[in-house]
Amino acid sequence: MDRIMLFFDLLIFSLMVPLLVYAIILSQRLKSLRKSKEDFSRLIIAFNDATTKAEVSTLKLKQYAQSAGVSLKEQVDKSLNLRDDLAFLLERGESMANRLETVIKQARDELVKRPGGLAANVQQQASKPALKVVDRDQGEEKERAFQAVLKELDPTDRSEVEQELLQALNSLNVGNNV
Repeated sequence: MDRIMLFFDLLIFSLMVPLLVYAIILSQRLKSLRKSKEDFSRLIIAFNDATTKAEVSTLKLKQYAQSAGVSLKEQVDKSLNLRDDLAFLLERGESMANRLETVIKQARDELVKRPGGLAANVQQQASKPALKVVDRDQGEEKERAFQAVLKELDPTDRSEVEQELLQALNSLNVGNNV
């Protein structure tokens, strides 16, 4: 019986050695699996964070795109309004230019039809004395010369624009002497 017991003990021992080796290998694999599980867990957490950041960034990008679209639409609307205003001003300018051209043509025709014609009017203006240049320091003499020139010019020969120009010059001259 001792031998049988010894035989069973040796058999159990011989079966325990591979079991022990297998347990060590299994333990190492479990450690590796646990480590992989931790790495995988960290990877999942990082992936979750990246996904959350991507969602937030997508929402912000969408908001920026919408605000840029609204801003762009406002600018386009303003530019369309400006285009319409410019077209209106262009039309008005063209009609005013046409009217001005017609008035100038009529004035030229009328000037040519006057007694003596255009050439006589130019000769009449050329025969009048020219303006005298006066130094600024000669205040009263300057005023007298200016008044003399104004008296010499025939008010009936002046156009409305010339009369307004002379009035403006006269008011400037009076303002300078004060």
